[in-house]
This record gives sequence, structure tokens and C-alpha cells, in this order.
Amino acid sequence: MTLRSGRAALVLGMAALMSPLMATGARAVPVSADIGKNLEYLQVDNAGTTVPIGPSNAFFFARTFYATGDYDGGNLQFDSTTLNFNSTSTDCCGHTGVQYGTTFITKAQMDADFPTSTVYTLHLTDSTHVNPDVDIQVNLPPDLYNTTPVPTFTSASFDALNGLTPGQALTVFTDPFTVDANATGGQTFLSIFDITDGTNIYSDFGTNTRASWDIGSGLFLAGHQYEAQLIYDNLVQGSDGLVPTTARSDLRTDVIFSLPGGVPEPASWAMLLIGLGAVGAGIRSARYKTAGRLAKI
Repeated sequence: MTLRSGRAALVLGMAALMSPLMATGARAVPVSADIGKNLEYLQVDNAGTTVPIGPSNAFFFARTFYATGDYDGGNLQFDSTTLNFNSTSTDCCGHTGVQYGTTFITKAQMDADFPTSTVYTLHLTDSTHVNPDVDIQVNLPPDLYNTTPVPTFTSASFDALNGLTPGQALTVFTDPFTVDANATGGQTFLSIFDITDGTNIYSDFGTNTRASWDIGSGLFLAGHQYEAQLIYDNLVQGSDGLVPTTARSDLRTDVIFSLPGGVPEPASWAMLLIGLGAVGAGIRSARYKTAGRLAKI
């Protein structure tokens, strides 16, 4: 890891006059950095049948996390390519992060655009100039998919997800996976997203041998659509100076499911009331016509 200030060096006398706050900021170090290649699938039945989410089911990312306020921009550099970070994120421990990520592309395009056996440099900047620029280097090894099956939810778990009722607690079972021989370790992740609200309602992880996930009651809402995402993650872990680094080859499988029922939205209530009013008016009109005919008999 190299530090670059982009300014002329200050004489020692001036450095001695810097405030403790500035000195602390100057020693800021990112807490982690990782890069990854991903392939995403969709599970379509309880037999574990999976299909790519489309011809473009690949995704590349490079990201780094730090204490909030330390850094706020930067870019990704490799070979002769420089790509500005295009989004932000938060890790499991609440650290802020910046990342470069692609949209979904084909695996052939991902392999061509982001070659393996290549050193990637994540360059961090701080627009306040309190912290010097930081370069973190991570090597992206060849794909680590050789001994990893495509992740799937067990038959009982698939049925449970698709038969879920509002407010119900849930235990999901998944199969362990074998870590690629060229990886230094493996992890399993499970996340559940509320597609209707656009929120993540559950996330947890474990080793590659983890096989069950307990999800508490009260999280699933009537009428909402959800996405359960299971990730098998082969890792090559290392460091650049004080910064832990990880290169990943991910396989992930989604299950899309919906819960029955739900309270209509205000607009739906309005349409319902209009409809009921029309029905009521029709009934009253029919009654008046019937009463008129009876009076003439």
C-alpha cells in the first residue's frame, strides 16, 4: 500500500504545528478492500433446478471500506484502465465504502474486461485533504469455481419460502459447499430483500459448512414480494500493508416469492369505494324502478 499526498512535502517545523485532529486524520487507514467476480442464477423449483438470470448474469465489483468521513472518492486502476468508483455501500460493521461495480454483463464480457491474474489498484481520495490518498493493491486470481456447485435451497426450504405467511418465523436449510482447491477459504451468505419496499430485511453469513438459517418472526409482510439470495463465496485472503484484502469468486442463486393478502394502498381504497358507490347506486336505482312498477299494478 502506498500513500500519496499530492502536495509538496512540509518541513518538520510546520508538521509539528499541525493539530492532533489533523494528525489523527492523516493516519486514517481503510479497514478492508475486496474485488470479486460473480455469476447469478435463479432457482425455479424445489428439485433445485437453476437457470442463469439471463444471458447477462455476470457482475464485477471492487470496493473498499473505511471509517465514516475518512475518504469520499477514488478510482479503480488495472493495466492501462482507470474506472471511477460509481456507488457507495456499507459493510456488516457499519463502515462506509466506495465501489466500482458493473451492471449485469455476460461472463465472456466480464472475463475480457476484467482479466484474472491481474493486480487491481483501488485508489482512495479525500476531498477535504485531511487524509493523504491511498492505493490498495489486490490480485484477482483465476476463477475459483471448479469445485463449487451452484447454490440451491433445499426442497423443504424452497417450499417453505413459497408457502410463507405474513409474520411467520422461518428456518431455511441450504447445502454446504466444497471450497475451490486454489482458494484460502469459503463463506456462505444469505440475504433477503423486500422488493416491494426496496429494503434488505435479513443478512447473515457463515463458513462453507453452514446449513441452516433462522429468520425471526414479524419480518415478512402481507402482499409483499421478496428475493432470497444465497451466495457461495470462494476467497483468496491477503493484505496490503495494514489493509486486509480479499479476492472473491461468487456463485449466487435467487428465489423470488410473494406473500398473500395485504392492505390496499390509499389509491386502491379510493377505487374500491368508487366501485362500491357505483354498485350501491345501481342497486338503489333498481329498487326505485321496481317500487314504481309495483305502484302501477
